[in-house]
Amino acid sequence: MKNVKIFFESFKEYYLDFGLSNTDWNAVYESAISGVDATTSDEELFEIFYQAILNLNDTHVSISSGSIGTASINNKPVFWEVLLEEFMLLNNLGSTLPVELTQAANEYIDDSVNAFKQITASYAEEQSSITTFGDDALMWFQSSNIGYLAINKMAGLSPDLDLEGEIGQANTGINKALGELADTDALIVDVRFNNGGFDAVSMMYAKHLITNGGILASKEVSDHLGNMFTLNYELEPSSNAYTKPIFILTSASTVSAAEVFVLLMKSQPNVIIVGENTQGSLSDALEKSLPNGFKFNLSNEKYLSADGQWYEKSGIPADVEVPFLDYSSRQVGEDLAIEAVISLLD
Repeated sequence: MKNVKIFFESFKEYYLDFGLSNTDWNAVYESAISGVDATTSDEELFEIFYQAILNLNDTHVSISSGSIGTASINNKPVFWEVLLEEFMLLNNLGSTLPVELTQAANEYIDDSVNAFKQITASYAEEQSSITTFGDDALMWFQSSNIGYLAINKMAGLSPDLDLEGEIGQANTGINKALGELADTDALIVDVRFNNGGFDAVSMMYAKHLITNGGILASKEVSDHLGNMFTLNYELEPSSNAYTKPIFILTSASTVSAAEVFVLLMKSQPNVIIVGENTQGSLSDALEKSLPNGFKFNLSNEKYLSADGQWYEKSGIPADVEVPFLDYSSRQVGEDLAIEAVISLLD
């Protein structure tokens, strides 16, 4: 009983807003506690907690156990879920993937992602000019007078994930990329596969891409007593900031710190967002532990845009809506988002 009470009370005290999912958390608790007694096993308790968090449909909410594993559910399907559903549809598999086809499904997902990235790279003026940095954290090229810069992650640029090292590497990489793309007339910044990392890395990238400084976003956090604290994301453009038109490519696989990057960039007058709504999982994950060894994460922060908009769950909307990983366009070798940018510039 103690584990259940701590779990549910922690959410009640810290979770950012049950209204986002229209969840009656007290009712969820009453339902859960009715199925728990002294004989409840850890496996059964894990399932009870998982069923509880399903109500929230929140990417940053999870339950984990060293012996059982980790369970969570995304707010919106990310790329591998989209491609898994596509695989099952193409193979008439209904709603359940047979165990014997797991490897085939994984290979289909990997092959589809690689093929899509090759389609994107095919827009490069010269294939030999494609440059990568930081274990593919960044990738860039030029197509006629348009620059393309993929920012694929906001962490993992330094060997030990040291924050200062991450920021330093991000600074080095973005300076190198923008130095080579400085003479272009417009820039595509692709964060469609970026599932996040450090906000500080997002801020470093944004500094090199904004023209107007100031408070570009804010974050509100409340403690267990309900006291609210606000952190302003105040940035000034770097000396070599890119000042021409910028097109940010987004998808439901643009998550967490990648969404913070989009939030910062959204404030700029020369920026157009092209693609899909982002995941809608901007809040950081607050980690908690239970006496039985279980760990769980919950969302406890409220990120606001420069004009006070809150995009948790809904995701940051695109100015120009374009589907990501569209099957038919992949078959003919087109990246619809890049095609949309080309059309906008014509």
